[in-house]
Amino acid sequence: MSNDQIQYNVHDYEPVNKYIDEKARLRRTKSVWGYTRALALFLVALGIFLILAAYAYHIFKKPHPIEEILNNDNKDISENTSEREVDGEIIKYNSTTHQFDTHDTDDGFAVTTRRAYSTTKDLLEKTNNYEESCYVSKDNIQIEYQYGLDTQTNNLNLMGLSKSSAVDLEKYCKYTK
Repeated sequence: MSNDQIQYNVHDYEPVNKYIDEKARLRRTKSVWGYTRALALFLVALGIFLILAAYAYHIFKKPHPIEEILNNDNKDISENTSEREVDGEIIKYNSTTHQFDTHDTDDGFAVTTRRAYSTTKDLLEKTNNYEESCYVSKDNIQIEYQYGLDTQTNNLNLMGLSKSSAVDLEKYCKYTK
């Protein structure tokens, strides 16, 4: 029996092992790419969210003076408030307010119509609660039409105006008699 040879078969499983290793590697690669893709999408979504949140914060916190002015102007002026802040300045609505309209003539005279409103509220609401007057000026000298030209002859002479010329300039006054 010593001459009996033991027989055995040798099988080469190297190609099968390679195939199994290759499949495992592909599976690992797919999962890594999947995680990477999910992470990238999450970062993009987070970035968009942060940009929108920053913009919302900017809108919420930034002072908007134009909107404040518009909101203040749209409020009813007939409220019982006597003053209001506009552009950082306190406007008193119960104080006398003047409105001027000036016409400059070719010969250097300025004819100015003046409306004196008893309150700023009257001006803003365009009421007819005002006193209107007119005056002519030149070189810091003026004559008031409401006081009569006969009493202002000295100023007429200093301005180089005759009484009839001064009456002609009164046509530039905006008020009606």
